[in-house]
Amino acid sequence: MSQYPAVPVPPPFNPAYAVGPRPSNGPAVTSLVCGIAGIIPFVPSLLALIFGMVGLNRAKQLGGTGRGMAVSGLILGVLGLILWTWGFTAFFSSAKQYKELSHQFVNALAKGEVDKAVGMSHSKMTREQLAQPAAALQTLGGLSDITVTGVEGTTSTEAGKRWTVTGASTFATRKLDFTISFVDENGAPKVVEYWFK
Repeated sequence: MSQYPAVPVPPPFNPAYAVGPRPSNGPAVTSLVCGIAGIIPFVPSLLALIFGMVGLNRAKQLGGTGRGMAVSGLILGVLGLILWTWGFTAFFSSAKQYKELSHQFVNALAKGEVDKAVGMSHSKMTREQLAQPAAALQTLGGLSDITVTGVEGTTSTEAGKRWTVTGASTFATRKLDFTISFVDENGAPKVVEYWFK
């Protein structure tokens, strides 16, 4: 008999009960993150598509691990690309329209075509508000160039969408910067404010 107590022997190691890290699917996670980050134009949405496809292929190799994230990332990526493409197309087509209207308005004032300018203006703007600046612009000589430097669309609570166009008009004797604001009146964009400086 030994003077030391017996030490219990641990059970033998059984690999069937071993718990290790689950295999992960990095491309699937990346696809989901990029799909969510699709609020930034195009790049994350495009990455979500690419990593979603890679993640789906990897999910097949891993017995389905990450498949749901890869599919979610793909869907969010496609939606992000569609929404950003639609948004940019809508904005730039509207911006082009207001740029052209600004050209027409400045040309009308520079040539003294007050009636044409009145037709392009909001009903609250009087003929006198257009006739005086038109007469002043005619003293600068012929209009040789109009350059639009910015178009911005903002939401106004009173008049709905408000578009502001900034640029420069070059006359024979002087160059003037302008700002023209448009709002919708009876379904058509109308000049509501303008400045020359």
